[in-house]
Amino acid sequence: MEFYLNLKASIWGTIRPEYAWAHRAATKIVVPSITFSELIESFGVPRYMKVDIEGADLLCVEGLAHFPQRPRFISIERSLSFGRQIHELRLLSKLGYMRYQVIDQETIRTQTPLDPAREGEYADHRFELGDSGLFGEELPLAWLTVRGTILRNAELFVRNKSIGFPR
Repeated sequence: MEFYLNLKASIWGTIRPEYAWAHRAATKIVVPSITFSELIESFGVPRYMKVDIEGADLLCVEGLAHFPQRPRFISIERSLSFGRQIHELRLLSKLGYMRYQVIDQETIRTQTPLDPAREGEYADHRFELGDSGLFGEELPLAWLTVRGTILRNAELFVRNKSIGFPR
């Protein structure tokens, strides 16, 4: 598979050329790959699925349609396009996901693991910018409907635009 390696920041590597050129520091390489379905078939369906693959998140979400069992929790990056956000929510709803949280990446550093933990075991950890933060039942906000999710995304979009932030 063609992969666009970002020379400035490895976290922006992608299989999507349009994302690669947006960061203006990509080198195309060819890497071995497997499909998401092959990954699930080999290792099983996870309880929590964190997808952050720079423009290709929906490949994994769409791949879940082939499996009767699905992760209890999924985390994806929201699209910057309103139309794409609607498409993402429709797809997630079709797969049975009806409650959502919109986590502002800027607030991850304020999250604190719960003691006692609601899931698994307590881990003393301080989150940094770029971390995924808490997940599942330990997320700090109320769960939203599709409508609430759309409104929250719109609020973040307006706020970020007003401060000159691309996201």
